[in-house]
Amino acid sequence: MERGGGVIIKGLITRKVVLFLFFCGLILFTEIPLAYSSEEQPLNIVINNEVIVFGPEEQKPVIIDQRTYVPLRIISESLGYKVDWDGKNNQVLIKKSLEGIVNEPPVNDTNQLRIVIDNEVLQIPEGYGKPILSPQGRTLIPLRVTAEALDCEVYWAPEVVIISSRPEEEKVAISNKDEFQSTEKDFANLSQITIMGPSIATREQLQAFLDREEPRIRKLMEDKYSRAFIPFPDLIDLYLKIGSEYNIRGDIAFCQAVKETGYFQFTGLVQPHQNNYCGLWATGEPLTGNENFYNGVDPTKVFFLPGYHGLTFATPEIGVEAHIQHLYAYATTAPLPPGKELVDPRFKYVPRGVAPTWTSLNGKWAVPGIGYGESILIDYWLKVMEN
Repeated sequence: MERGGGVIIKGLITRKVVLFLFFCGLILFTEIPLAYSSEEQPLNIVINNEVIVFGPEEQKPVIIDQRTYVPLRIISESLGYKVDWDGKNNQVLIKKSLEGIVNEPPVNDTNQLRIVIDNEVLQIPEGYGKPILSPQGRTLIPLRVTAEALDCEVYWAPEVVIISSRPEEEKVAISNKDEFQSTEKDFANLSQITIMGPSIATREQLQAFLDREEPRIRKLMEDKYSRAFIPFPDLIDLYLKIGSEYNIRGDIAFCQAVKETGYFQFTGLVQPHQNNYCGLWATGEPLTGNENFYNGVDPTKVFFLPGYHGLTFATPEIGVEAHIQHLYAYATTAPLPPGKELVDPRFKYVPRGVAPTWTSLNGKWAVPGIGYGESILIDYWLKVMEN
């Protein structure tokens, strides 16, 4: 356990986390283009922990009549499905199973563009929206249409959609974004957000989040702690860079640091100059200075200072890397990446790979840690993504 005492989230359901399933769109040509009036939606799409990068000529997600449409080919092929275009019958052929597409697909005698999944024509209920041809000749389909057919789990946050393949036994019907009412059970779905993977929030979004919060934190320090505000340290680039080197989501790790340090005001036991941004070795008891638990770490880079709580790191960069390494220990059983030097003395104490997701840090990083991972995501990361 990293610290004595835990954080219990009060009023966990103070934000709506919209949950729904998702797929859509394909490069197609049809003889019956429908009305198209849209604006691009600034969405980051993450599929099975990989960020989808849209090329300059590729169709990006759009909003049409307050409904989100996205390109099916890119998304479905990223999930391992096969997509073909049957020009003779003006239909999209999606293959989910090995026997999904036969040599002779069903005949389309309607002149309407349609979707065929494993040789079955997708029926689109009234009110779901219809396929729409973009000016670039790309057919877009409302997300709800193919979501119900292709059975994926989606977590929706401002400016990001995280899509995960779902085991067959977990597949359930979905709700429309506008119809969905969040309940306490729905927060369990955040458990699919992994510690490992690329960052999703940008440096600009993280900085904008701090800029928005600064007036509130300044007032809090004056009113509650009667202390001067400590300027935010310049750590964003370090978290994104070092996180990428370990394949750890540096953006969310940064949010964890914000949580652990009280927006870098260090209102707890750890002090600012210790460069300890995640409470490493802060057990509630001050160090004696006689500790000799370096565990292979260079003692010129980490210090056990008598009277202090938690480790002290020689530089902010070492402190950030120790944080990232500690997350790495929880998330995977793999050795450190090639060329990396151990800077986390507590690395060996972690049961390797026991917490591959942020919410599985509950009860491990903090004691008792109820809602600890959810707090990182809901109270910090989702607010970052609002920008």
